[in-house]
Amino acid sequence: MLFALPVMAHVAPLTFGGPLSGANENPPTTSLGTGSATVTIDPVADTMRVEVTFSGLTTNDIAAHIHCCVAQGGNTGVATTMPAFPGFPLGVTSGTYDNTLNMLELGSYNMAFVTANGGQPQVPRLLYSPE
Repeated sequence: MLFALPVMAHVAPLTFGGPLSGANENPPTTSLGTGSATVTIDPVADTMRVEVTFSGLTTNDIAAHIHCCVAQGGNTGVATTMPAFPGFPLGVTSGTYDNTLNMLELGSYNMAFVTANGGQPQVPRLLYSPE
């Protein structure tokens, strides 16, 4: 008799982050707003934590989402919910946000992104793809 135990693969979470500024937009803008964002994707838990602080906008914000997946310097469609993450403070010139999204739930995505990528939630898998 042969017995096999399941092996749990351990994949470290991916953390992305950096300053928010008009100069960092694609294409760059003249916005005076500043801030920082950290996004941590855990492919084992299938979660994405989004931490954002922003201030100095001269008009109220109207959107907050992530474009995915393209090489740095490029631009592509919106992957997450539009116009903003659930509970993100809109209509303000400064704010903070800290939320963990379940990346297995279709509600965490822009449906056009899901359709273009096989019809299933898969951001963690796209980011860890060996191709």
